[in-house]
Amino acid sequence: VLPALASEIHRGSEKSCQIVAGYIQKWAEAIQFNFPDEVENEKKMEMALQLISRSVGAILLSRMVSGTELSNQLLKAAQKIK
Repeated sequence: VLPALASEIHRGSEKSCQIVAGYIQKWAEAIQFNFPDEVENEKKMEMALQLISRSVGAILLSRMVSGTELSNQLLKAAQKIK
């Protein structure tokens, strides 16, 4: 859903942007719990945001070329990045 709405959110109210920012923040915080304890919190947040950005970007690009081999390659490539 996020990739489909991404280009439209900014056209809404400031409240809409704040709500989306809050959800992304919570999403990143939930991901952070999967990283080892020895990783600093700031680094965990950075890694979580990288993962979210990579996932959303891959889905968006994949949908742009839906039904093609490139679509599948984009999704697979995003899963392999460490």
